[in-house]
Amino acid sequence: MCKILVRKWDNLKSSLVAEAITGDFPKCGVKYTGKYGQGLVIARFNAPISLIKEKARAANQEITHVFVMPRSIDRLVNIPTLTDVA
Repeated sequence: MCKILVRKWDNLKSSLVAEAITGDFPKCGVKYTGKYGQGLVIARFNAPISLIKEKARAANQEITHVFVMPRSIDRLVNIPTLTDVA
């Protein structure tokens, strides 16, 4: 059984934030990565809670940490950078 821990966005390391919001963010609004040991779910502020729970359980990790983006950060997702445009 997966234990889902919802954490404050401020507790997420800044290096992980930059990595989480760069590149293509899934259209569903929930992104999962397991490369940091425990499961890590990043969700846009308007993602349905049922989808967040489903993604966290699908991670099949003992503990999954869920972080919900604040609106100020959410506006930065999927904005092309200068290298993407050039």
